Amino acid sequence: MAEIIPKPLISVVIPTFNRSEYLKLALQSLTEQTISRNEFEVIVVNDGSDDNTIEICEIFQSKLNLKCFTIENSGISSAKNLGLFCSTAPVCFFFDDDDIAHEDLLREHIASHSKYPEENVAILGYTTWSSKIKISYLMHYITDVGYNLFYYKDFENEQELDNTFFWGGRSSCKKSFLAKNGVFNQGFRFGSEDIELGFRLKKYGLKVIYNENAISYMARPLTFEQFCKRCEKQGKSLDHFLRLHPNNEVEIYAAVQQAEEKWDFIKNYLSENVRKVNKLEQKLNSSLNASEIKAVKDNLNRLYYWVFQAFKIKGYLHEYNLQEQLRKENIVEDAAIYPQSEISYLEQKYTGTVKPVKREKNVLVIDPLLPMYDRASGSLRLFQVLRSLLKLGYHITYIARSDSYKEQYIPMLQEMGVEIYAGDANYMYSNGDPFIRAGFDLTKILSRRKYEYALLSFWYIGDYYAQTIRKYSPGTKIIVDSVDIHFVREMREIEIKKDKLQKSKAIENKKLELKTYSEADQVWVITEYDRKVLEDHGIKKPIQIVPNIHSKIDETKFYEQCSNLLFVGNFWHTPNIDAVMYFQKEVFPKVLKEIPDIKLYIVGNQPPDEIRQMESENIIVTGFVQDITPYLRQARISVAPLRYGSGMKGKIGEALSWGLPVVTTTIGAEGMELESFEDAIVTDDAAEFAEAIVRIYNDKSLFEKLSKNGKKLVEKKWSYEAVLEKIEEIFIPKVKTSIITLTYNGLEYTKQFYESLIKSGVNDYELIVVDNASKDETPAYLREIMSENDNVKVILNKENLGFPSAVNQGILHSRGNYIVIANNDIVFTNRWLQRMSEAAESDSEIGLVGPISNEVSGLQIDKQAKYNSMDDMHEYANQIRENNKGKLLNFPRIAFLCTLVKKEVIDKIGGLDERFTPGNYEDDDYCLRAQLAGFKTVIAKDVFIHHHGSKSFKADGQARYAERLKINERKFIAKWGVTPDQLWLEKKEIKPHQVFYPISKNKFDEHFERARIFIADQELDLASESLRNALDNYHKVDHRKFQVDFSELLNLAGNIALAIGSVEQAQKYFEDELRLVPDSSSACVGLGECLFIQEQYEASKTMYEWAVKNNPENHNAVSALAKVNQLLGHEELHNSLAEIN
Repeated sequence: MAEIIPKPLISVVIPTFNRSEYLKLALQSLTEQTISRNEFEVIVVNDGSDDNTIEICEIFQSKLNLKCFTIENSGISSAKNLGLFCSTAPVCFFFDDDDIAHEDLLREHIASHSKYPEENVAILGYTTWSSKIKISYLMHYITDVGYNLFYYKDFENEQELDNTFFWGGRSSCKKSFLAKNGVFNQGFRFGSEDIELGFRLKKYGLKVIYNENAISYMARPLTFEQFCKRCEKQGKSLDHFLRLHPNNEVEIYAAVQQAEEKWDFIKNYLSENVRKVNKLEQKLNSSLNASEIKAVKDNLNRLYYWVFQAFKIKGYLHEYNLQEQLRKENIVEDAAIYPQSEISYLEQKYTGTVKPVKREKNVLVIDPLLPMYDRASGSLRLFQVLRSLLKLGYHITYIARSDSYKEQYIPMLQEMGVEIYAGDANYMYSNGDPFIRAGFDLTKILSRRKYEYALLSFWYIGDYYAQTIRKYSPGTKIIVDSVDIHFVREMREIEIKKDKLQKSKAIENKKLELKTYSEADQVWVITEYDRKVLEDHGIKKPIQIVPNIHSKIDETKFYEQCSNLLFVGNFWHTPNIDAVMYFQKEVFPKVLKEIPDIKLYIVGNQPPDEIRQMESENIIVTGFVQDITPYLRQARISVAPLRYGSGMKGKIGEALSWGLPVVTTTIGAEGMELESFEDAIVTDDAAEFAEAIVRIYNDKSLFEKLSKNGKKLVEKKWSYEAVLEKIEEIFIPKVKTSIITLTYNGLEYTKQFYESLIKSGVNDYELIVVDNASKDETPAYLREIMSENDNVKVILNKENLGFPSAVNQGILHSRGNYIVIANNDIVFTNRWLQRMSEAAESDSEIGLVGPISNEVSGLQIDKQAKYNSMDDMHEYANQIRENNKGKLLNFPRIAFLCTLVKKEVIDKIGGLDERFTPGNYEDDDYCLRAQLAGFKTVIAKDVFIHHHGSKSFKADGQARYAERLKINERKFIAKWGVTPDQLWLEKKEIKPHQVFYPISKNKFDEHFERARIFIADQELDLASESLRNALDNYHKVDHRKFQVDFSELLNLAGNIALAIGSVEQAQKYFEDELRLVPDSSSACVGLGECLFIQEQYEASKTMYEWAVKNNPENHNAVSALAKVNQLLGHEELHNSLAEIN
């Protein structure tokens, strides 16, 4: 009987070309594996070698389970694919022909796949240089300094990595995963085939797990010349990669943006820098002392980085230009023959492509730096402004004059969709910059797009670039963002330092700064104080206040859990240096006398030597930290002893947002409207400054007061949402009319609606279409008209929200002074909007205007409307317009088939009441509320609109429609006490009721305010629902309008749930409150009530006792305990907790 050979566990695929000597070493290392020969197979794919590769393989076939396949030279991808298809094991390991395997290499890969059996998991091993070869400094640089080959520095064992770490030659994966989802693209002949495959596999869930014990060694030394050629080949592969996948993620990985501009700069210096490297490498091999060696290595590090990037760009540009030339000449290279398993990938790639977001409006932003949001408050503010502009639909072109930290910040910005040019080579070169950088041509940038706005950060940026923008893009409005008023800061510094030379320069700069502001179209400042300074200096241009922006921090600071002092500041900014020097000399010694063990943490970017030299047992200087959170969380007080500067201080806002009490000066508090001893403590006297620190440090009640008030102030005035509204006000000007319509299937009606709107002659309008989860082709049609018409906005809901909620969505996105709520099954007629607007403007008390129609209830019905076609209808509408010109009918109720509402009505009474969802009676309710608020409702008798007749509402049948009418009539009666007919025809009295129905983009504010109104109107079921929604949204948004703690919200929700008999829900709320605030007396009372209702009297008594213990002044708790004591036969004041104590 023949021996059954078990199927191997792992297949080792080795593509090779003319490296027989290294291949021999690789195969020999595989014979020394600690797993048995039958557990793995080796597949060598000879890619057309003309050396003795075949003979080497024949030698090892007796030592290994080895197969050798020879093909014509086709490139590494073809060789790998053939090896994959010929493999028989479930796991495939791709191994380089010039690597040596550690004896446990395959065992480790097999073990990792056993631990992570999921099909989509790949394993990455660790690779380093073989100890058997001499490791040059270049080789050390490539792997351990520049990371040109591999990056293992920060990896932890079994760390999950992304698709860019699917590295060929040291990765293994399941064969089935590749067979199903794609193999190596055979167009890659120069490398990068592994990264490109990983990119494609990402959408199928590829995960890469790192195994530090799966070790292999590189056996082939590299020279500088060889690695330059390798970089050039990599550049060629990147061109192919980008052509296949033209998106941001690949562009970030490739890092060859602006290649032509960079090459123009590089080609002048490449040969010279190559010579410098060769010379320095020779010098490194000579006799040098330690300091000389370090200097040479530092120079080599800089040059290696520069040269390798240069050759990559050279290769990319060469391949790019070659392919473009071939394309122009209609020359197509021989197509690679893809295996069948690759075809499915190609089909997916070229079908169902998602259309990118269209951004028609453009803004140019220029700043000295990239928005380094974690290093400086001004940069954080700018970053939030960029987020706001993107949210408003703007395409952003961002120019950073310096490219410092580009590797850290550019990828995130590009991921956000920002077009970036980092590094103005001309400016930097003219100012002595020794590095070669890619430049950009601002005139070309301005020619590519029409920029509505240019936002220039700092006056000197405005001074440098504004003239070019005016010349080449004269229609662009220029905004100069002062960030802080420089001349104010500089003059204050001079007052302290008494520097005459600096004063002369500052006076000249002040003239230039004011000139720059005066020539702008608009100026931004951070505080009201800054605006007044500019106005006092004669700046007549519009000045907008755009403050620093701070996120809401959902943490409570506890006095006992924090200690020490914190100063935060970017030390590029000289006022921060002065502040620390002053504090260390004048204030901190006084504090140490009272609190000897207190420590001061100085955290900030690039502290100078004079700050570093302060370090001691009590002073810790950290320098730049990636995450400042631990310091903000741990400190008890933030100090900001600024003696000069201007503008709003980010360090203070950030500290307040964390609930960290602040002691600062009047300069530090400038423009923030801080009330001393309420929001922070403000003093300019060194002794008082020290005294304030000591007092807060030792007074828990003062600490808690400042902590709580500071957080509330930030959330109210400087949240992201607050500033987003300001940005929207600046960049999206008002339109006269916002037309809101809803769609739910019925595509043909929507088409008629839109076509008639365009033909009716409307202008200065926006159309907001809210689709309630249509199942037909409506969403595709809406996307089409939005792409063709800048005035169209589309909101696509994932579920049908009904009429009132969807209209409210539209209102929140509207910009008009008039809001038109229109059904999508109407046909507009000529000049309808002009006449309705004229009607609204004829009387300041008119709030709502409706038309007459062929199909509508009440007095809006035109019973004479008879026509046989749409053409006849339009002719009839023209006659009505002439015959009834200027006629208005005052009537308290109009149907919302096409209703114009003044914005001031919405401001006063809010949106449509969503209790009437999915629809009907919300218009009756709105008209009544408008009248109670003092507005008139009129019918414009000279405006005729054709109505097909509630097609969306009646889409699911007349019977269901009639049933909903009855349900909503009952809701109307429950709210107002009468029907609409009883109200307006019989003149019956109504129940008193609030007229305002809150709607807000901030969903917490919206639901919480509704809850308050429902409670006031004793509609507790609705209040309970709104509180539940408020809780769901509490942690998703900032709270500016209502400053309420989450625990307080839980308590309110619990009490309302109790009031409506939802005991189980109430108990959950109180339990959540108690988990959040373990010593909450109110939560204990609430839980006690729940248990009492459930007749668990002993348990309820325990909770009441804890409520009294936690707060003896809680009279509700005392009364409740007396009640349950009486029931249980105890004395009124009996408390078992007191007996235990």
